[in-house]
Amino acid sequence: MKWLSLNAAHILGLAAFLVHLYSLGSRGPLVQLVPPIRLEPVPAEEALSSALSCSTHANMLFCLLYLIPRLLPEARGTVADGGLSEQLEEKQTGLWSSITDSNNTWRKTAWHLWRNAAFQHLGQIPQYQLLFSEWLANELRVLRSEDALSDAERQEYQQWACMELYLTRPEKQGGCGGDMKSLCSHLLNAIMDQQFSSWQRLEAQQHRVPGRGTCLPDILSRLQVRVH
Repeated sequence: MKWLSLNAAHILGLAAFLVHLYSLGSRGPLVQLVPPIRLEPVPAEEALSSALSCSTHANMLFCLLYLIPRLLPEARGTVADGGLSEQLEEKQTGLWSSITDSNNTWRKTAWHLWRNAAFQHLGQIPQYQLLFSEWLANELRVLRSEDALSDAERQEYQQWACMELYLTRPEKQGGCGGDMKSLCSHLLNAIMDQQFSSWQRLEAQQHRVPGRGTCLPDILSRLQVRVH
């Protein structure tokens, strides 16, 4: 896989390119998907996003900028938790120098980007916010046997996402507004949608079990804990 040779600067450039594509909106070019998943051409940003699979460890690292809270536990707090000294150091060296430093690991590079004020501001803009339903759909596609997280790490992450991130987030921002019933409803709807989609894809292969190998058992556990 060619992406393995990419460094921090390459990944940052690709991320900036994708942001610019999304900013074009309807003014951007149309692309015909190959294979033709859809008959009509789609916007370039949708075509690129469809190519960013996030179901295995390898693909998760390539899609790092979309999965920072999943792979980086320290990013689940507030920016202030990063420490004043680190923030002052970054202001002196500059964001670009920090994230393109060849001595940095991918974790440190992601942390520098995540703590940047401009990056944090994007999280306050509606079109850049990941809705709870969207998060659940993505999480249910993750293959447990190839996940970047261990079983314990995955359970801790999902618990944080459900109870600390989306339960308290206002409904207009894609959360549950503090309503536990709403959270359970989202969990149940995601499970049912995943099962329905799986049966549609595998109806000709009845020897396979929909949801097998995915994070379905984990999300079911989150629902069972909340119900009981």
